[in-house]
Amino acid sequence: MTVLDLPDPDTSRLSKAPLALVVFQVKHEAHAAVSETSVGLALHATMGGVSGRYPKLEPHHTVGVSFAVGPDGNAQGQQVQATGWRMSSQDTRWIASIMPDSFSLETTAYTTWDSDFAERLNELLDAVAEVVSPELVQRIGLRYVNVLTASGATTAQDWETRLAPGVLGLAANPDLGGAVVEHRQQTVFGLDGNISALVMHGTVVQPGSDEVGYQLDYDIFREGSQPFDTAALKKDAADFNKRCLQIFQTTLSDEFLATLR
Repeated sequence: MTVLDLPDPDTSRLSKAPLALVVFQVKHEAHAAVSETSVGLALHATMGGVSGRYPKLEPHHTVGVSFAVGPDGNAQGQQVQATGWRMSSQDTRWIASIMPDSFSLETTAYTTWDSDFAERLNELLDAVAEVVSPELVQRIGLRYVNVLTASGATTAQDWETRLAPGVLGLAANPDLGGAVVEHRQQTVFGLDGNISALVMHGTVVQPGSDEVGYQLDYDIFREGSQPFDTAALKKDAADFNKRCLQIFQTTLSDEFLATLR
């Protein structure tokens, strides 16, 4: 397998950044005690409480399915509910979620990595390490969802010159592209080590408009058990951010990227 060798990204802030959502998540072994009120309060206090970045604290419930083999040899599924905590900023655009087997930081108000997101993520990592004390990381991932818009783009083909060559796939085909009403692609890239990049992209119709936008959804992740080490996770997060930025800038045409600066 060929390892991606991309140039160092331009880390200057985009004045017209198309980011709609940023999420960093860590999955680890389950800690049932996270659902207890005392743990939620301790986490909230460690993160600054009502005077901190996330004054709102509320229980958070998720429902999953657990499968087990029954007496007849067939797999039987049953719903399993997990309870954790959600801390949010006053405007709810920043959310820190802590569940028994995972925690995450997400925002719809991303500005910069070094002076904003990384600071908040480091704060969350330290709080979880202190209060929950996980021992084994099972998966980490950083996801960036971008929604691009362009005046006058009303078909998938209109994105051909705005994206890097090859990204648009069949929608750019001169014989087939004109008939494309919806375009979706999913690609997984193997990066060095056991790190992968899932790129999902395609057209999106802008609400109340005839214009067609383009969504670029990047998920950089690593699966496999590792010791829970906050210093290593902080380093991994910064590395994943760099990789996301590299792929994002490689996905766009130079001309369109310049219009976002």
